[in-house]
Amino acid sequence: MKKIISFTLKFHQLFPYFSKKLLAIFFLLLLQFINFESNGRSLYNEIVIVSDDNYPPYIFRDEKGNLQGIIVDQWNLWQEKTGIRVKLIAMDWINAQHYFDKGKADVLETVFYTKQRAEKWIFTEPFAKIEVPVFISKSLSGIKDTKSLQGFTIGVKNGDACIEILRKSGITSFIEYPSYDSIIIAASKGKIKVFCIDKPPALYYLYKYNLDEEFKLSFTLYSGEFHRAVQKKNIALVDIIENGFDKISKSEIEIIEQKWMGKTIMSGKTKRYLIISASVLVIISLILLFFNIFLRIRVKKKTLELKNALEEITYNEEKFRTIFNSVNDTILIHNLFSGKIIEHNSAAEKMFGFYNNEFKNLKIQDISLGIHPFNQNNAMEFISKALKERPQVFEWQSKNKKGDIFWTEISMSYNATIFKDAIIVVLRDINERKKAEAEIKEFYKVLENKVEERTNQLSVANKELEAFAYTVSHDLRTPLRAIDGYKNFIGRSFRPFIRRRY
Repeated sequence: MKKIISFTLKFHQLFPYFSKKLLAIFFLLLLQFINFESNGRSLYNEIVIVSDDNYPPYIFRDEKGNLQGIIVDQWNLWQEKTGIRVKLIAMDWINAQHYFDKGKADVLETVFYTKQRAEKWIFTEPFAKIEVPVFISKSLSGIKDTKSLQGFTIGVKNGDACIEILRKSGITSFIEYPSYDSIIIAASKGKIKVFCIDKPPALYYLYKYNLDEEFKLSFTLYSGEFHRAVQKKNIALVDIIENGFDKISKSEIEIIEQKWMGKTIMSGKTKRYLIISASVLVIISLILLFFNIFLRIRVKKKTLELKNALEEITYNEEKFRTIFNSVNDTILIHNLFSGKIIEHNSAAEKMFGFYNNEFKNLKIQDISLGIHPFNQNNAMEFISKALKERPQVFEWQSKNKKGDIFWTEISMSYNATIFKDAIIVVLRDINERKKAEAEIKEFYKVLENKVEERTNQLSVANKELEAFAYTVSHDLRTPLRAIDGYKNFIGRSFRPFIRRRY
């Protein structure tokens, strides 16, 4: 009854313009049809099924060309259960679809559901879940999804649902082959390096042609489900098919599947690898057994060494803490990347007025003047130089918890052995020194002014002296000329008398 209701709802979905009364009439007619069929008087004496002939282990041909596989055995059993003859025809997949579309077959086998196909076909319930992977040559790498497939030409089977999926992902370069077998042969000849094949036939043919180590499964494109499809005009056939398969027990289905899928295909190389791996595991197990005994002895010894080392580390840490907090200078440990304070000594608490955990939330900006050139960015530049070049020593305007600004001298150094991601900063209060330097500068300025004043006064005095000397020289020049002339006169007048006498 559930199947009847389901079928009626499907019919209503396909023809929504039918009224509820017509739907009820259709429902009653359908019940009569089902009763008629259950009495052995089916409307179908024979149904024609068309399928791919190259999809092992579901359906494929043996060496003589006869069809075999899971699908063949299932339909043979369905024929026995229903009494309806089954004519199974198989060909290349694209030809099978055309054959079905032309109305030459009632059922299309092993078909994936797509929206495009659902526009013209009706699908039965799924009966097998199939993974659809992308395989690549072992020489390729870096292909992990559809984006990385861009630029590659992909081998596909003509009419396969994977073509539509790949096109939606932007893949446009394909080489279409009539069968999965022909894809694998082309890959073996190096004509394609990438191909998309449903997993069951892919593994079958890769092992068949000894290519299982030449190609690898890159990723699963999607997982689909096998359905059987009928034309929309044959909607009643859906229930006939599903009712027939409902008559086949679960154990009968499992027997068929185990017949074709029960044994794992394994190459000779894989068997050798397994034997070698098993031998290696046995050897490793023995080694591990002896190693375990040896390890227990070593663990006891190592535990004692670790205990002693831990005690020594604890002692050294306490020693370091004592020295760290005994230093008069302030020591801060800053994170290299954020500048946050991650450690401080006791002197830092006295200098800045912050205590304990207060420091851990502080940045350089919080203990600095905060404006250029004494802000966070300027400090990070010094940290970068200390990291890349050499230790930095510079003067800095710091700020305490109360907001008082004072001068400090900073020594900044990086030691990866001690702190890998941190930098050591030593601060010394030089506020008094800066005040003294300012007073000295002021004194020098006053002294320079006084020297300049005295120099100006001396310059004026020199100018006055020069003027006085010029005046004196001018005033004395006239009498000196008279004296000189009188001297020359006397010399000329009395020279004869002087010569006689002497």
